[in-house]
Amino acid sequence: MAVLCEALSLVVRRSAIVRVFADWADFMATVPDNGTFCCDDDLVRVGFFAPQEVMQQAEIWQASGLMLVVGDTFVDMAVVDQQNGATLPCEWLEFMHIDMNDHGGKIAVCWELHHPRVSSVGWHVPLDDNGEMAVVMPAGWQFEQSLSHSFRFIPDQAKRRKTRHERGQ
Repeated sequence: MAVLCEALSLVVRRSAIVRVFADWADFMATVPDNGTFCCDDDLVRVGFFAPQEVMQQAEIWQASGLMLVVGDTFVDMAVVDQQNGATLPCEWLEFMHIDMNDHGGKIAVCWELHHPRVSSVGWHVPLDDNGEMAVVMPAGWQFEQSLSHSFRFIPDQAKRRKTRHERGQ
């Protein structure tokens, strides 16, 4: 399976959660209630809009014993950008955009890589029994109301220009 990645996602390996937390309830007590939580058998994902929010949550989990980065590589958790994937090297995570066939758009997903890629041009993609990628979304998630459907990136510099223009300057 794979998990949805919108905006900025903090993705955690469930194997690390089991290693660090006494039980699932202890871990869930540290998860923000922002409507972005989803998980499959391998990963937990929580989404955020601002890098500061991601780092605040990462610090909470690091205080519990999860590791974010060693050197320049993600260890137990990874920060995943909706447009570009993991923001640092991550040997255990795969990322891609997939078509939402029924909706005409794309979503960003990631999954834990269990086996190395077979070739430099092939992907190890988790498929269900019907040969399709199963993706876990947050409860109540609908494409038409999602950030995947309406995503627009405006760089800070462009925001400032637009604001000055709107003020007639």
